[in-house]
Amino acid sequence: MAHFETNEQVSPSELGAAAEHHIRAWWRVTQALEAARSPHEVTQAVVDQGIEALGASAGSVMLVSAGGEALNVVGFSGYRPEELAPWRTLPLHLHTPSTAAFKSRTALFVENQRQAVAEYPALAEVLQHFSGSLVALPLMVREQTLGVLLLTFTVQRSFSPADRMFLLSLSSQCAQALQRSQALHDAQRLNDQLSFLAQASEILSRSLELTETLGSIARLTVPRLTDWCAIYLPSADNLLVPVTVVHQDPQMVAFLQAFIERNPVQIDEDNGTGRVFLTGVPELVPTITDEMYDVLPQPQEWKDDVRRLQLRSVITVPMQAGGRSVGVLGMARTRLEQAYTESDLAFALEVARRAGSAVENAQLYGQAQQEVAERARAQAALDAANSHLEERVLERTRELEEVNADLEAFAYSASHDLRTPMRHIISFSELLSRRLGPDDERSHTMLAQIQQAAGRMNATIDGLLDLSRGSRLQMNKAQVNLDALLQETVQSLIFVTAGRDIEWRFAPLPTVEGDRALLRLVLQNLLDNALKYTRRQARPVIEVSSRRQGDEQIVTVKDNGVGFDPQYAHKLFGAFQRLHHPGDFEGTGIGLANVRRIVSRHGGRVWAESGPDAGASFSFSLPLSAPD
Repeated sequence: MAHFETNEQVSPSELGAAAEHHIRAWWRVTQALEAARSPHEVTQAVVDQGIEALGASAGSVMLVSAGGEALNVVGFSGYRPEELAPWRTLPLHLHTPSTAAFKSRTALFVENQRQAVAEYPALAEVLQHFSGSLVALPLMVREQTLGVLLLTFTVQRSFSPADRMFLLSLSSQCAQALQRSQALHDAQRLNDQLSFLAQASEILSRSLELTETLGSIARLTVPRLTDWCAIYLPSADNLLVPVTVVHQDPQMVAFLQAFIERNPVQIDEDNGTGRVFLTGVPELVPTITDEMYDVLPQPQEWKDDVRRLQLRSVITVPMQAGGRSVGVLGMARTRLEQAYTESDLAFALEVARRAGSAVENAQLYGQAQQEVAERARAQAALDAANSHLEERVLERTRELEEVNADLEAFAYSASHDLRTPMRHIISFSELLSRRLGPDDERSHTMLAQIQQAAGRMNATIDGLLDLSRGSRLQMNKAQVNLDALLQETVQSLIFVTAGRDIEWRFAPLPTVEGDRALLRLVLQNLLDNALKYTRRQARPVIEVSSRRQGDEQIVTVKDNGVGFDPQYAHKLFGAFQRLHHPGDFEGTGIGLANVRRIVSRHGGRVWAESGPDAGASFSFSLPLSAPD
């Protein structure tokens, strides 16, 4: 192997006739490098001009990978793609001219096949048909080695000191131009990324319509970040469905969509998209060659379709929100010289993170809209049900009012119609009793029973009339002094209380708004009830009191009579309901029902409290502001 040290002296005679040629070549290289704006343009200018200057058959520029473990071809000329395919990525642990030049940081000149096989036995099989020469030049800037410039010649040649100096200068100028263009490229890419993120943020905040938003993001990536862009979201049937696919060629979009339809992506599949969604781990495949597709266990038709898609470098990243995957962002480039790097992967993750937040926001918005719609439907159904219920209530109320009116009319009519027959029964039974002789004791007993039954019937008829009047009479509202009304009612009971030693206890009663005649009937029924059930007491006590509670005035009539079982208190105010045997205490069971109806018409309520042999208290309430 021939090594060339940079301090080797070159005499003017060694330059010879090639000096002018090298100067012209140097000028062309300088012009080409000044015009180059990207690392790709720099490498291509060096390769093209280097080949032309030295008459090489082919050349390539290889740069070290981001991880520093391999050399990657970033520009070439004169090689057929299939020839170069196995060497596009060259691990540094292999002993080749390129890797040796990179690691030793020394220019290597291999002038013939014998020297090549001797120096690089691992390449003996490859070099058996090689009959030319090659040069491997490290691309260095100060102490940093960027990569290697490789030139091959189809014929053997010797490299003069002038050739070697020109090549070293070429590699040095190439390295400096690469570093400069890379810095410019990095700055431009950073600006582009910041601009992209600004536009992406504006798009993502513009709308909550998911498909439209993700489509705008995908279109923004092409061609700025990628040649292909597809965004997948999970579906209800366990698939990852591409909601948007973007490519500069609409026919390729249709082809990819058709390909995905033929090969749907299952969420739980162990492939790139499914695996990324399940694990949340991004994947970068920087370089994809046809040979990589060939080894896949897939049908030939699938491989042909994938080759047509021209996926040469692929990034697949999860779109996450709240620590869970909500979708997958896939990007691909169709040219190997534009392979993705780790920095591209990091940027794609940032784009996916923002898109994931947009997906979550849109989903939450959709759920909220769905809940609002469901609530609206439920409210509409409830309103309809309430409306129907109100109609039914009104209808049933009308029916009940009609039935009550009919019943009241019937009770009133029947009570009037029964009075005359009952008077006849009582009158004729008394006449028969006077005409019978004193010895006919049996007949007198039967007539007495008839008269007693007729008396009870008369009492029932009177109760029915009172109940009917309590419902049918028009209320005449006025200010009613309950104190005066109570004294008046007690005076009306003087014949009922004659011969009884009753202790009356009256507390001051208020003035209320109501119908005086109906309220007097209430007090009369309650006092009658208290007098009746204290009949067996040696010292009967009847109390009447009042208290204000909230927006009600409550009046209570309490006695120390026999009382009642409190579990049957709800029956007391029903018509014809009695809690004592008629033989013990007379009555029709209508008085308290009439009390309840009158108080209800005043907008109040009634209740009773007691215990066996513990007396009873009957209360009614009247609103402070009486209703119409």
